[in-house]
Amino acid sequence: MTDFLVDSSIHITVLRRNPPPQLVTRLRELLRQNEAAINEIIRLEVLAGCRTQDQFELISTQLLGFPAMAIDDRVWKAAATLDFDLRRAGLVIGLPDLIIASTATTYGATLIHADSDFERIAQHSALKTESYAEAGNA
Repeated sequence: MTDFLVDSSIHITVLRRNPPPQLVTRLRELLRQNEAAINEIIRLEVLAGCRTQDQFELISTQLLGFPAMAIDDRVWKAAATLDFDLRRAGLVIGLPDLIIASTATTYGATLIHADSDFERIAQHSALKTESYAEAGNA
């Protein structure tokens, strides 16, 4: 499997007008090396932001280029445990982010993101991250 799970915050940032060049270069490099994956929550979050049918179809097709890390029983159990642990630490994180973080840890992948919530999760878990939060203004 791939080494990196690419969060929707990265995809959305790259799809903007004038995305940060270093982020575009990083994503292209990961794709070329077949090291980038998504999961179905990420796919849903990216597609939910589409404004037109044409955009939806184009981005749907582009996302097919990413292998998907399955959200299986291991991921669901990890997400429930992570939520329990984070709440005990005083953090309340949205369910999509819990599932995305748990997907990365279950598969031993580094989560590439532009969402500061993932850094908060990483401080209290085994989540490995590569952050571009300043690029995404998240």
